[in-house]
Amino acid sequence: MASTGNEVSASNLVQEVEFEEKTQETDILMEPPLMEYYSPAQKILSKCMSNLNQDIKSKIHQQLSTYNQLQLGRWIILNLIYVGLFSIFFAAVYVLDV
Repeated sequence: MASTGNEVSASNLVQEVEFEEKTQETDILMEPPLMEYYSPAQKILSKCMSNLNQDIKSKIHQQLSTYNQLQLGRWIILNLIYVGLFSIFFAAVYVLDV
């Protein structure tokens, strides 16, 4: 029987099927499960983790805003000190020069 080049061997078919099964398995592993497939305990844990994540985000935001307010307060105080010292120095030079 002459080979026309269109024949596919059985081993190639098996390899293709195995490859498709492996890719489907990895696709399934990469996708998160839907909430409807969670058990009740997993649903509760998921909700708790979501709440915990929101609490952590809000606390981090609160700490950052407090830190930024402190930094701004320090910057204002230092600038007032520098302006005061410069004013005293300027007045002293002006008085000594007159």
